[in-house]
Formats: sequence, C-alpha cells, structure tokens
Amino acid sequence: MAPEDKRTDGYQVHLENRWAALLWINKFGGLTTRELARLIWTDQTSGMRSAQRTVASLLSDKFLIKRHLDSGGTIYVLSVAGARALQSEGAENVSARGHRDLSFHKPLHRLIANDFLIEKFLEGCKVWTEFEVQRRVAPVPRIVIKTPKESANKKKRKSKEPINHLPKIPDSVIEHNGELIWIEVENSFKSQTRIDEIVLVAGTLLGQSSGYFVKSSRGQGHYKRMYFVASDPERLYAIFRCFLRHYEQETINFDILRRIELIHVSMSSGYVWGGILCALTSSTPIGRATTRTERKGAIKSIFKDGELSLSTLNKAELWQVYIQVVEALNTPLGELTQMFEMDISEYSDLALIPAPIFSKVDMESLLTYLESVRDEWMNKDTTFRKEDFFRLLETSVE
Repeated sequence: MAPEDKRTDGYQVHLENRWAALLWINKFGGLTTRELARLIWTDQTSGMRSAQRTVASLLSDKFLIKRHLDSGGTIYVLSVAGARALQSEGAENVSARGHRDLSFHKPLHRLIANDFLIEKFLEGCKVWTEFEVQRRVAPVPRIVIKTPKESANKKKRKSKEPINHLPKIPDSVIEHNGELIWIEVENSFKSQTRIDEIVLVAGTLLGQSSGYFVKSSRGQGHYKRMYFVASDPERLYAIFRCFLRHYEQETINFDILRRIELIHVSMSSGYVWGGILCALTSSTPIGRATTRTERKGAIKSIFKDGELSLSTLNKAELWQVYIQVVEALNTPLGELTQMFEMDISEYSDLALIPAPIFSKVDMESLLTYLESVRDEWMNKDTTFRKEDFFRLLETSVE
C-alpha cells in the first residue's frame, strides 16, 4: 500500500491515487466517486473513470465500505483495514475502527457540505470538513447559548425557562486570506427556535470588529464571517427573515449583517453538484427592506396624510417640499446635478439654487411630481416579499 513502493511509473501513479483517495475519504468521513474525481483528478476529463478504477481497487482490498444512500447513489467510507493502512504510514486523525459506524441519514446535507468545501478547496482555501468538526480536529470556537426548557409540571401551563446551556458548532470551517469562516448548511426545515439560536451565535461570533479569536492545536485565527449554504432558496429566505426580525429588534447590528453571506448552490436529486449559483450578503436584502419602510415613513411625515394641500402652495413653498422629498427618497446627487446643471454635493444645496436656474423650474411639473410621489408612497406596500428576495438572489451571481 505504501506510496514509496515502485514497480513501474503507471503502478506508482496507481498507488499514489489509492493513497490520496484514502486520505480524502478519511478527511471527509465519506465521499462519492464524483467527489473524489473533483479532488484528485480536477483537470482531467477522464477523472470520473480514474476515480471509479481507484475505488474498485480499494474495495477489492477491503479498504473501503460501500454505503447505499436512501435516495439513490453510493458513498464510500473507510474500513478497519483501510484505517490500519493509513495508520501504518503515519497518517493523522485516523480512527482505528474506520468509519463503519458512520451514518448518512441526511445525505443531501452531507453531500452539499462536502461539495461546497471541495469548491472552496479548489479555489485555494483551507478547509475543515463536517466530519473533522464533529471529531474535534478543527479550530472551532466554543459558543454556549441558553435555550428554553419546558417545565416538567404538566398540570400547569408549560413555562419556558432559559436553563439549558448548549454549545454550538459549525457544520464546517473555511480559512480564507487568514480569516476563519463558520459554515452552516441549511437545506432542511428548522424551527424558529433553532434559527434564533443561529442568530445568537452570529451575534457572539461577529459582534467584535476584530472577530472571534480561536487558538488550538488544529489551527488558529479570527472568525469574521458566516456562510449559510442551501440548494433550496426557501431555506435562505427563512434565514433572511429571522435576521431581519432580530435587526429590527436591535438584537444584532448592521455590521454583523455585512459579514453574513447567503449562498445558493445547485445539487440535483441524484446528488450531482452543479456549483455555486450566487452569493448574497445578508445586509443587502435587509437594507432594501428597511429602506422601503424608512422612505414611506419619511414621505408620510412630509405630507402628513392630507394636512398638506399642495395646490395652495406657491412655487417657493413647493420647492421646499421638493427638497425634503428628494432627500427622503435618497435621490442620487449626480442625477440632481445633471438635472439642474449645477454642482450639488448635498441636498441642502438645492435651497441655494440661483434665481436664473430656479426660474426655469416649471411649477406645474413640480406640482405633478410631488402629487405622484405622495399618491404612490402613501398607499405603497413596502413589505419585502419572498419574490423580492428570490429576484435579488437570482441577480447576485457568484
């Protein structure tokens, strides 16, 4: 088995491929032939065929165990013999029992986690897999949060007391440009309580500008970002809604949102990886949602629901209303500069508009514009709906 044994160049390559396959499977806990092909034969069109031959050779020597997944497909794990082969050559973090006790009751979750990490590894990142995190061979912070526990007294109304203290760990970890990134694969339904727990983790992990520092024998660094990965955009929307609620309640701030990414990936029903479709920083949709609400509130405060009769105002008074409106709507200053042919660096500059330019402003057009803004925003539904989120997700291409 040892990679230093030599017969012919072809045989040496064969041994090296077997060795690489065992090391990768030990790192991930279990891999499909397609995933092995991506890791070992990245640039080869015949990579899948090479992976199949290598897996067949290892199965023949009983170094691997074949596991059939519930929804079809096969994943390979390390046998006791495979573990011993790795240990005999000095490989680290190898269980003497191999991975024969490993279960894959949620294969979609595990395979998305695997393929996403492979994608990041191929981009040059250092990765720690879900299997390594679970075995505590990754630089993982110990974040403990309080969770409600129902009273055991069933005769009374169930009360909730925050007496459980549960450590939270990521699904996997990435190191990119010296920063550690917490990865959560969110492809199945989670209760509101579980999602709230994740928000609390984000608040602890990203609450400091310098990040959450971790130092261990497995590595060290600052956690400065969180990734939420899913093939189902509905799950990403659920995460977004939860973060929006906590932001509105001021549980977390906007700086934390800027360091959270919602990543939409493609994985077929046959577990074929289709890549990263798009990545969206959570602050973007939340910013859009809160901006809509703020703009409507600003417009309502200007017009005060019918108290302001535009038709009774003179041109100078209409102009003062106009200045408030363009500022409330955050109209681009460059657009105003071009429209009035004067340098406008802030909205208050409009109050100093020269008489020759002001005389060219048509009062009827000004009145029509203000009435249209009032009618639109007084009745505008500013809710940031699911379809708005999906549309934004589709346009945020990776």
